[in-house]
Amino acid sequence: MFFPTPNPKVMNVLFTAKEVDNNFTMTVNRAVLQLDGLETRLVEPTRIAKVKGWNPIPFHTEKIGEYRHLVYVASNSHEDYLASRPSGVYVFEMG
Repeated sequence: MFFPTPNPKVMNVLFTAKEVDNNFTMTVNRAVLQLDGLETRLVEPTRIAKVKGWNPIPFHTEKIGEYRHLVYVASNSHEDYLASRPSGVYVFEMG
């Protein structure tokens, strides 16, 4: 997910991933995207949380300021997924 900043050439990015060394560890990460045409770069990647379950999915955003947002992320375990309920819901602030 991409979020604007006061600088039109910079965006905040929130993304989910698996840990390389452990397929069962899911993470929520943030980085900065510096926009410069073909020279656009993703810099400052940082893991902000490990989450319980698997397949964390951002499902809602809430604007709390001009450049600030809350992002809601749900994750599931296999059993919870079959029961159509999340294992956990996490809230992260971007901005």
